[in-house]
Amino acid sequence: MEVLRIVSSGLSAHYRIPFTTSNYRQTYPLAPYSTVIGMLCNIIGNKDLIEQNFIVSELGIGIAGTYETISNEYIWMRNFNSGQHQARFGNSSNRIRDSIPEHPGGQSPVTVNTLNNVKTLIYIVHPQLNLLQDNMLKPENWFSHLHLGRAEDWIKIEQFDLIKLESASRQSSLRWTTNRVKRDSKSSVKGDNSKKDSIRRYYHWVPGTNYEYRSENNEITIGQEQFYKDLSAVSMLISSRYELKEIKIENESREIRNFHHVPVKLFHGQVPFFAGVQTPELWVDTEYAIPVFLTDIFGANKAG
Repeated sequence: MEVLRIVSSGLSAHYRIPFTTSNYRQTYPLAPYSTVIGMLCNIIGNKDLIEQNFIVSELGIGIAGTYETISNEYIWMRNFNSGQHQARFGNSSNRIRDSIPEHPGGQSPVTVNTLNNVKTLIYIVHPQLNLLQDNMLKPENWFSHLHLGRAEDWIKIEQFDLIKLESASRQSSLRWTTNRVKRDSKSSVKGDNSKKDSIRRYYHWVPGTNYEYRSENNEITIGQEQFYKDLSAVSMLISSRYELKEIKIENESREIRNFHHVPVKLFHGQVPFFAGVQTPELWVDTEYAIPVFLTDIFGANKAG
């Protein structure tokens, strides 16, 4: 299967887990689909092309990510609401509480999980990949600087190219145990002249039933459905595309983003054996020697 692979790197990232508290913001270990879709739309840089040509009925995305360390950022959240200020300080002219001057409106300490030295591999299947390829090196056409997640988490595109995923089940096709592995002396990443590459295990989103991206002959990637069922891993719902919905709040109409979600399992580690001591047949990026789990962003609609 032919896909567009984008390899990006960044110094830091935070992909907030939505149900974590406002005072302790935890992060996913890799970007959700909605975050990646937002970055891709940023590259296209044209609202009409996005709505009419890109976010349409066929879009497959696979995401693999890794990072070196995780740390905590300690920040203050400021509140400029006048009602909150009145409730905290008693009157609008005062901002001293317990003999300590505070920020107007009040402030709260917040801890933010941050991933450091992040690497993300994105695999895209789409009938018009030229929408991305033509703009990848044209920042003047982007909506803004490239970032994945928070606006301050800038990324650098290390590599983008069309590759062919191979179907493989041999253990030697997948890399999961060695700490270092010999690489081809001709690196495909500009500026990387080393013959060895430090290996860190990648995290992957594995899509659930009806969300596996199907190949041209409409066959589910050989074993991915069974892999999801047998995989002992954390299950969750991850946001993907959204639609604008109009709602009324106190007789005032507003538009909100109504996100669709993909059922996934978070996979990290060794590919397990199936019954009969067989490894599942999965799509593989042979250069990085990792499995690729392609997700059909419109999967449930097609199934239903």
